[in-house]
Amino acid sequence: MTQASLFPPKNWAKKIQKEWKILEKDLPDTIYVRAYESRMDLLRAVIIGAEGTPYHDGLFLFDVCFPSDYPNSPPLVYYHSGGLHINPNLYDSGKGCLSLLNTWHGAKKEMWNPRKSTMLQVLYFEDLVIGHFQHRVHDILMACKTYIEGVQVGCVVKGGVQDVDEGNNSCSPKFKHDLCSYIKTLVAAFKKIGAKEAEEFLSLSVKETSLPAAPRPVSPYYSYYG
Repeated sequence: MTQASLFPPKNWAKKIQKEWKILEKDLPDTIYVRAYESRMDLLRAVIIGAEGTPYHDGLFLFDVCFPSDYPNSPPLVYYHSGGLHINPNLYDSGKGCLSLLNTWHGAKKEMWNPRKSTMLQVLYFEDLVIGHFQHRVHDILMACKTYIEGVQVGCVVKGGVQDVDEGNNSCSPKFKHDLCSYIKTLVAAFKKIGAKEAEEFLSLSVKETSLPAAPRPVSPYYSYYG
């Protein structure tokens, strides 16, 4: 260990205090941070998975260490994985691969910038969500294709079909129609995050016109009065 690492520069403490103030003021309701009075270089953060994502209501625990040359170098982040690799950017070893942490490749504007980057940016969940969908885009759209073709909902596992209950019919016409109507929106969203391979599934939206009409809900008043 060098002498420089034992004695951080004078502006180090001021920068971390500034980070604390930013976090105290601007943290969203789904992120909680705890600082250590005796160790300015350490933080612990808990992120609640965002609604509308595969991580909804999950708890994700991170330990953060500010290096002695901070902010010239990004913070060091350890993810408490519990031995699970649940996201392409979060490894079971505890490593978090994010361009903002300089642990993943990215455009220059996405990398850590000592003059602009903050701990608050690191704690947002968007990179994890985008990474997940970039990794799973093919599987998600293949599942849509399989259900549109009539396979029972819940039988698509790891790209294949299994556990089909012969006593049940395939998914309803309404469900197939709904899936077809969502394809354009899904493909557009996937393309927006750079998953251009989603385009090959765009033809699924055309199948909506060839499906049997979805049954209309019957009003109890209509059935009573005939």
